[in-house]
Amino acid sequence: MDVKGAFPSVAKGNLSKRMEDMVFEADACRWVEGFMLDGKVVMRINGREGRVMGVVTRVPQASPVSLVLFVIYISYLFSKMEDGVVNMLALSFVNNVAWVVEADKVTQSTQIMQQCAEGAGRWP
Repeated sequence: MDVKGAFPSVAKGNLSKRMEDMVFEADACRWVEGFMLDGKVVMRINGREGRVMGVVTRVPQASPVSLVLFVIYISYLFSKMEDGVVNMLALSFVNNVAWVVEADKVTQSTQIMQQCAEGAGRWP
């Protein structure tokens, strides 16, 4: 599964909450909040531009620390999926997630993979 727009989709508040849940030190959490970019977006529909709006998402694409922050950000998905889907292991390669399943029959593995896809679709 390829996570499209991985780094731009990281929400600062959700990442901070995940780091707190993982018991990161407060200084590290504050550093990450300062590190993340506050961007601006303008919606354009049929050639008409709307107002400029602030966006508090994304980690810089070019920074090596962004890789680590993204994995922290989606780690909740791994634990949730592994707890909810029997015979499944989640692996991450930055913005690519692999579901590894074990089953006796192809139909069983297909059902397990379907559960993985449904669970990933419900992830916040």
